[in-house]
Amino acid sequence: MASPCEIEYTGFRPEAGWSPSVIRLTGPDAVSPEAFYRDYVRPRCPVVIAGGLPERPDGVTLDALLAWVGADTPVLTEPRGAHGHFGTGAARVAQPFGAVVRRLRAGDASFYVTTQYGASTAGEHGDAYDDAHEETDADATPPDQRSALEQALVKHLPTQPAHAGGLVLADLNLWLGAAARPGAWSSSGLHHDAQDNLYCVMLGTKRFRLYAPHLAPQLHLTGDVAAVKPNGLILYRPHVATLREDGAHVADVAQWRIGQLEAAISDADARGDAAAVAALEAELEVAMDVVAEHALDGSDLEDDAQDDDAEADDAEADDAEADDADDAKLDDADASTIDEYDPRGCFLTARTIAERDGRLAPAPASRDAKRRKVADDADVDADAEGLGGNDGADTSTERLPDHFSQIPITGLDALADDPEVGPPAIVTLTPGQILYLPASWFHEVASRGADAADIAGAADAADPKAPDTHAAGVDATNAPAALAEAADPDADARSGIHMAISYWFHPPTTTGSFEMPYGDAYWRSHRR
Repeated sequence: MASPCEIEYTGFRPEAGWSPSVIRLTGPDAVSPEAFYRDYVRPRCPVVIAGGLPERPDGVTLDALLAWVGADTPVLTEPRGAHGHFGTGAARVAQPFGAVVRRLRAGDASFYVTTQYGASTAGEHGDAYDDAHEETDADATPPDQRSALEQALVKHLPTQPAHAGGLVLADLNLWLGAAARPGAWSSSGLHHDAQDNLYCVMLGTKRFRLYAPHLAPQLHLTGDVAAVKPNGLILYRPHVATLREDGAHVADVAQWRIGQLEAAISDADARGDAAAVAALEAELEVAMDVVAEHALDGSDLEDDAQDDDAEADDAEADDAEADDADDAKLDDADASTIDEYDPRGCFLTARTIAERDGRLAPAPASRDAKRRKVADDADVDADAEGLGGNDGADTSTERLPDHFSQIPITGLDALADDPEVGPPAIVTLTPGQILYLPASWFHEVASRGADAADIAGAADAADPKAPDTHAAGVDATNAPAALAEAADPDADARSGIHMAISYWFHPPTTTGSFEMPYGDAYWRSHRR
C-alpha cells in the first residue's frame, strides 16, 4: 500500500480542454513584469511566451556555443535509455564539446546533453547523494563550482530577466540532442523539476504534455511522495522534513541565519546592548539546534542507498522463487493481455493481470524489479510513435530518479481515460518560443529537428500578427534572430538537432510578492 501523500497545493488546476495562454513580453501588447508575476508565477499557471524575452539570448547556435565553451572542454552527456528515452538515471559520460557537436551533426542520437554536475561537487558524496539531490536540492551552484558549460552560458546569456522579478536563478541549463531519424521524436519521459522553468527553444520542435502537481499520487512516481506543498513543490521521503516550500534546506537556512546572528551579536556587544545580545543569543541557540537536527551528509544517504539495495536484492530473490512456482499457472494466460493498460498500475504483465483477477497471490515487488518491468514493457510499440525502442542497453543498471513516472511513454495516452487524471495539456513550441512552467508541473518533452514546414512556419511567424494557437494545443511560433545569424541556420535544424536553454529559478512561496517572492532573504543572499 502506498504511503499517504499530503496535498497542500493551492495553485492553478486546469480543467479538461485547457491550453496555456500565449502572451508577449515585448511590443505594444507586452505583459509587464509585475503582471507576469501576478497572473502566472504566483498562481502557478503555465504560459507560452511568443516573441522571446526582452533580453532575448540572440546568437545561440551550435557554432556560437562551440566558440563559447571550447571544442576541448568536457561536457557530461546522458546515454539514451534502453526503452528509447532519456532521464533513466544512466551514468553520464564526459565528452569534448567539439566531439558532441560533430556527432550530433552526423546524426548520432544515442546521447543527450542535459544538466551538468558542478565540477567541484560531482561524485563528491557518491552517486546516491547526487541522485537524491539532483532534483530535490534546489540550492544554486556556487560560481566556483559551476560546470564549464554553465560558466559559458552564464557569461554570454542574460541571467536575470526582468520578468523573473525577485526570483533567484538556481541553474542555467542546455538541452541538446538529435532525433534518431527524420521526423522521429526523442522523449524525456514524464517527470517534474523542482524549479520554476523558463524553457527557451533554440532549434527543432518541442512538444510538451503537461499535468499539474496535485496529480502526483496518480502518476506513479518512482520516489515515495510525501507532500505537495502549496506552491506545487513535490517532496519525497525521507527528505520531507528537511526542505522548505521554496526548495531551501532547513539546515542551510539555519546555518545562514547563524552567520547573520553572530554578526548582529558582535554589533550589539560593541554597543554595550546586553538585552539585545541576550535575545540574539537565544535565537542563535535555536538556529544551531536546527542545524544539528536536520543536517544530512553524504554518508548517511549512501548508507540508506546500500540498505535499499540489500532489501531490493532480497525482494528480487523472493520474486524469482515465486515466479518458478507459478510458471505453470501462467501458461494459459491470454497473450493478448500482456500489453493491457491499467491507469492505476502502469502496464500489466500476465502475472499482474492474474494477480488482479485473483488467480495468483501478489508477489513481493522490489523497486528495481518494477523499474525493469516498466522498461521492458515500454518497448512494446515505442517505434510506432517514432519515440525509439530498445537499443540494447542493460536495463538492470538503470535506476529511474525519484521525480520520474514509471508509466512508459507508450502508456501516457491511456491516462486520459482515468477520471482522476484526464487528458494533458499539449503545447508545441518552435524556435524563439518559451514555456513558463512552475516548479513540479509534470511534463513529458518530445523533441525532434525541424523539417521544411517547421522552418517555413518559423519564418512566416516573424509577422507579429501570426496566429498563436493550434488545434492540438498551443503552437507558438516566431523566428528568432539567432537562426538568422548563423552561417547556415537551417542545416542543423534539418539534420534533426534540437536545442533549448532552460532557466531554473528557486520556486517562490504562494505568499510572496514580485519583489520578495520568498519568505526571507536567504535566496537573495545567494543571488549570482
